[in-house]
Amino acid sequence: RPVEVLQCPGETVFVPNGWPHLVLNLELTVAVTHNYASEEGPFERMWEEVATEEIDFARRWYAGMLARRKRLADRVKEYHSNTLCDKREWALRYGDLRE
Repeated sequence: RPVEVLQCPGETVFVPNGWPHLVLNLELTVAVTHNYASEEGPFERMWEEVATEEIDFARRWYAGMLARRKRLADRVKEYHSNTLCDKREWALRYGDLRE
């Protein structure tokens, strides 16, 4: 169930890790955030979400990882292979990762 918050000047809003959220700034705003795409956080969960929701982007992202971040691409490939073995719907829809 969605929660709507109107943040007033001087207030802070904490959004827990993994909570989907949307921010609409009503005025000029400065934000400090730490929820960016990072291999140190829940990377595999992030990959699953991108591969489920944005298949074309996920393929381009994976190609970029293969070219520039081989170790990270290996993590994606291993995670993806494990979820294929588990017959998880998103992975079956996405198909095999090829180099």
